[in-house]
Amino acid sequence: MGIKGKKLLYVLTEGGKDIGYGHITRCISILQFYPYSKLVIYAKDKENVSKFLKIQGISKDRYLFLNWHSLSFPNLRNRYVFIDSYLATEKVLLSIEKIAKKLIFYDDFKQRNYKLFKKAYVINPTFYAKDLFPYRKKNYLLGPKYLMLRKAFYKLKPKKINKKVKNIFLSLGGSSHNIKIKLISEILNFLKSKNYNVLIPKNLNDKGIKDLMEKADIAISAGGQTILELARVGVPTISIALADNQMPNLKHLISNNLTFFAGWWNDEFLIENIKKGLEFYKDYNLRKEVSKKLQNLFDGKGTLRIINSTLGERITS
Repeated sequence: MGIKGKKLLYVLTEGGKDIGYGHITRCISILQFYPYSKLVIYAKDKENVSKFLKIQGISKDRYLFLNWHSLSFPNLRNRYVFIDSYLATEKVLLSIEKIAKKLIFYDDFKQRNYKLFKKAYVINPTFYAKDLFPYRKKNYLLGPKYLMLRKAFYKLKPKKINKKVKNIFLSLGGSSHNIKIKLISEILNFLKSKNYNVLIPKNLNDKGIKDLMEKADIAISAGGQTILELARVGVPTISIALADNQMPNLKHLISNNLTFFAGWWNDEFLIENIKKGLEFYKDYNLRKEVSKKLQNLFDGKGTLRIINSTLGERITS
């Protein structure tokens, strides 16, 4: 963290079992690509988050826990500060701006009024980013070319498509709400009753999850960070919406026939719609076509573009 001549980057985010690991997961890509960076995490369950980071190969010197939402900061004076947060208030963020050299916001849902910040980059990686920011400035980095994905998703081969659907990747995110646990149990019981081999990512790093996705013929996934990783691998997916912030990317995938949308998590006919999705993706040629289009959506270099554009560093791999 103290290498002479290098720009230090603090990455402020949040996560845990109560709110999920999506923010932490994508911020890990910064640590993977840029060694002079450190995570600052607000988390209620530090023990579980520490276990998650250990599995991801993140050493203890690369992160710390602070309630930065309540103005508890490390030394951010004249530092570059990357912020991926839905929970931080404008008061807290403006306080950071007063001492930081530069703020870099990563926002996939247009969370706040960025006109309040005088020295900030704004990154929105969604397909509709330019519609969300019609009065953008040159420091706005918009569109899926800036999507942050972990390093295992950087270079990939074309997805192998099998004739029959046998392996199904199942994930509804990392939070542990009782309703979601019940939904996963219902889906799992149905899939096993039809003799599908269900692949559930558990205690895996980015390479492990990527390898599991490559084995999958199709996936059933929430519309968060995981569905974007699935798209990068080229896995045709039956998607489920769990939160409003998942809809911008889901809408693009739906409108371009790149996912079979089963509905919201609380829809009465969700399981029936998942069954329809399974029938839909039995078509080998359809899966082959969708897979190719999905892999062309992102190139896995979004984090590199962010680092090079905001820090002026020449990181190539």
